[in-house]
Amino acid sequence: GETTQQTTTTTTSTTSPIQTSTTSSNVSTTTTQTSTTSAVTTTVTTPPTTEQLSPGLIVADKAVKASTDVTTFKMYMDMLISTETVVQEQSVDVDMNMTAEAEMDLAEQQMKMVMDMVMDVPYAGEQTVSTSMYMTGGWMYIQMDIPGQGEQWVKMRYDESEWDDQDQFTQQIDLLDSALGATIVGTETVNGVLCDVILIEPDMDTLAEWAMAQQSDESADQLADVDLAGVFKSFSMKYWIAQDSSLPIKCEMHIAMEMSAEDMGDTSGALESMKMEMDATILFYDYGKPVDTELPPATAGAMEIDSGQM
Repeated sequence: GETTQQTTTTTTSTTSPIQTSTTSSNVSTTTTQTSTTSAVTTTVTTPPTTEQLSPGLIVADKAVKASTDVTTFKMYMDMLISTETVVQEQSVDVDMNMTAEAEMDLAEQQMKMVMDMVMDVPYAGEQTVSTSMYMTGGWMYIQMDIPGQGEQWVKMRYDESEWDDQDQFTQQIDLLDSALGATIVGTETVNGVLCDVILIEPDMDTLAEWAMAQQSDESADQLADVDLAGVFKSFSMKYWIAQDSSLPIKCEMHIAMEMSAEDMGDTSGALESMKMEMDATILFYDYGKPVDTELPPATAGAMEIDSGQM
């Protein structure tokens, strides 16, 4: 990725009483003037100008600016999460492959998502779960297969953080906005849209937030005390940004993490380590077009539950 550039110029004067520092997230320029007669200090922080950014970061910056006009879009995601946990010298491997199609209205905070999950669990074999989910009016509606009752709709209240966990578009914009560097690696046409392809060097804390948002509730609880930003072993993040609209059309992400029992706060002595790999491909399309987030009639009889029951 693009490395941070820093330029420092120091000038000593016997007449100027002001010290000024101007910084940005990607380029920092500091000019210091010291005086023998005054200790007044003024600090000004400004965003970087386009001239200060690398070509890759200019593409990323344009995507961030273009995103402010996005109200609706559709999305397809394919994600594979593989974990290897060593407990009492025994290795337990779990693979989960999830595909999802979603329609989102950011302005009205409404969403429709259809998900298919295939899990390969030791001693249980392959398990497949398909579900539909809607978020609207402060309620989350989920179609579930309830033992003894068949497919049923349930609903629960959701807060802003749960909406944020589902909003892949804003998550990707946050990663682009906080990128420490970016490199243009070529151009490519995706779904008929000519794109600049960039590799970014992500901010570790923002990347950790994204990784946590992809976890199931059970995994999130397990990782709650882990400093994810400190356990990344490798990562790769590639974005396809439309040349005409500057909006993200596709992204591919790979993350590998390795955690010790100490990292996870486990003192039982049973857990030894956990390795996790995440691979995701996300496609965004139909920006600004109408979306169908209307609740199906069956949700009228949805049973209200607490989020802790999921």
